[in-house]
Amino acid sequence: MMISPPSLKTKFQLTMPGMPEPLINEPPVPNYKIASGSDISSGQGVTYVGKISGGPTYGSSGIVRKILPRKAVVDMGNHGIWNIPYYFLSATLAA
Repeated sequence: MMISPPSLKTKFQLTMPGMPEPLINEPPVPNYKIASGSDISSGQGVTYVGKISGGPTYGSSGIVRKILPRKAVVDMGNHGIWNIPYYFLSATLAA
């Protein structure tokens, strides 16, 4: 009996003993535009899109207080003031 390989459109995940089952219905990823140093200015609103243990809450918003070469100092209100790399920030879009 011949088995055909999965097509390129088929998602295939190996399962091994002791590993959790793969997620079939993964939650949609928010459509954020990740900021760079040239996209952010002092006083601008930003959203934190990182998921680091011990860091700010995912999706929390803040105001940029200072621009540094690789990160920004962001006042997150009740969450405190954080030094956050640009790749964990998304520029807040005006409605």
